[in-house]
Amino acid sequence: MGNKAAKGARNAFPVQRNEDKSTTLKLADFGLAKHVVRPIFTVCGTPTYVAPEILSEKGYGLEVDMWAAGVILYILLCGFPPFRSPERDQDELFNIIQLGHFEFLAPYWDNISDAAKDLVSRLLVVDPKKRYTAHQVLQHPWIETAGKTSTANHRKEVPPGSEGHIRKQHKRSAEQAS
Repeated sequence: MGNKAAKGARNAFPVQRNEDKSTTLKLADFGLAKHVVRPIFTVCGTPTYVAPEILSEKGYGLEVDMWAAGVILYILLCGFPPFRSPERDQDELFNIIQLGHFEFLAPYWDNISDAAKDLVSRLLVVDPKKRYTAHQVLQHPWIETAGKTSTANHRKEVPPGSEGHIRKQHKRSAEQAS
């Protein structure tokens, strides 16, 4: 990527308002991107989004991206991550991630469809061989119906006020990183 393109990518807004009144959310982070031809052993990534196989240091592949997509989807639907350490302890967080136990906590998930919960559950699977692939995600009923129904039907999936909650979480994360 040339300097001009990289500069433009950094300045791009993640939320785009379209002419048809719809909204597009852009997710991209190519800081650790690489062409994968064999297992990778580098331990890297943002702690909240890191897949269990990265932590096990036994080698990993593209499946880690589907785990991260599951974490992102979970956050978008309820406003907080699926794996959290009450004490904000990174070792504890990594243990929780490796166990893969998460919940659809009430009241945050009460208005979220079973189909959306099913997709999250198929992405946040500890065994990468059993985790959904990108192709499977695109064929999932929740994704397929998104293109066939109005956005109003899917808008109810995002709890009111979660946008502010996500902004606060992002600000806290940025403050902790500095």
